[in-house]
Amino acid sequence: SYDFLIRPATDADASSIAAIHRETFPRSGLSALGQRALTDYYRWQMQTTPELDSAAAEHSGRVVGYCLAGGSFGSLADFLRSHGSIVARETLRHPAVLIDARLLRIFPYLTRRIRKQFRPARDKIRSAQLGAHSYGIQAIAVAAEAQRRGVARALMAWAEAEGLRRGIRYMYLAVDTANQPAISFYEYLGWQRVKKGDYWNGHMKKDLLAGPQKPIEAASSR
Repeated sequence: SYDFLIRPATDADASSIAAIHRETFPRSGLSALGQRALTDYYRWQMQTTPELDSAAAEHSGRVVGYCLAGGSFGSLADFLRSHGSIVARETLRHPAVLIDARLLRIFPYLTRRIRKQFRPARDKIRSAQLGAHSYGIQAIAVAAEAQRRGVARALMAWAEAEGLRRGIRYMYLAVDTANQPAISFYEYLGWQRVKKGDYWNGHMKKDLLAGPQKPIEAASSR
């Protein structure tokens, strides 16, 4: 059997969390920043994000999975602004990241002008789909060695229990629409797609107090 425990994550786990993130999401813009910057990013989230619940899955003294749940994550632009020297240092150490397609995905967050242009529209769309006050899965990943051993399911159960503890009925998450294994996993756990007509952008919702539901339309997602 694969024995593990779910415990609160701490700042000391940030490096392990970053390593699992990079292993699980090698093509993400955050992974392109490098191990040190990503470690600081997760430490910063756990230290500064209000009402963020964090858990780590531990096996034989090592972190093999993590889950962060809450109302929202801190803005990547805020992190880059407060940790710009670290990001710059990593860029100088690895200049190739400047032309890395993964890093291009986070460039829009680097200027205030672009933030002001796009953020209100993004927030308006998100609020319409998910409701103005939401609680959900902000980040979750399991190391390759621990996959298909019940770790992800245990982390999701922990997050849902935290939601109920906070008096939350509806939880939310966002998944890559091309990640069919993850989508199937969430649907198996009772999560439903939040759709607008036939369009789906990866947002999912779960009623913690209800059983299986039909696909959720955006108009009735509050």
